[in-house]
Amino acid sequence: DIQNLPFRNKEFDIVFSRFSLMYCNNLKKVFTDIYRVLKESGEVYLETNIASINDQELAEKIKRQEIPLLLRVGERQIEIKNYTQTLEEYHQAIKNVGLAIEDEKIFEAEGLSLSPDYQYKDKVSFNYAVFRLIKNKARINTNL
Repeated sequence: DIQNLPFRNKEFDIVFSRFSLMYCNNLKKVFTDIYRVLKESGEVYLETNIASINDQELAEKIKRQEIPLLLRVGERQIEIKNYTQTLEEYHQAIKNVGLAIEDEKIFEAEGLSLSPDYQYKDKVSFNYAVFRLIKNKARINTNL
């Protein structure tokens, strides 16, 4: 459970997460736990979905809500639900716990689309993001 990591403090040199963070509704908790289990010289590698919402009022309304997506796997499509976490929300959560972004790549989310039944399908889109993070020596916000 990435929102409740059952590991000791400073146990890992590397944390790797591929397409799991978008199923979490509390990035602050996730990154606080990742920071906690990471050794001082540790690195984090993340691949996740990033939501783009072209309406600020809507963004506040659907913040941290699950969004129905269609994922194409070969010839089939399956419906999955992801939380609407924007690039800015990832940046804020990462920096607030004392991690630093060393590298970031944003890619078009091929094979991923919003469900045609979703009422805001014309105002929300998703991309893929890959991050390489390092643990800062000085933690930015210790009151998490």
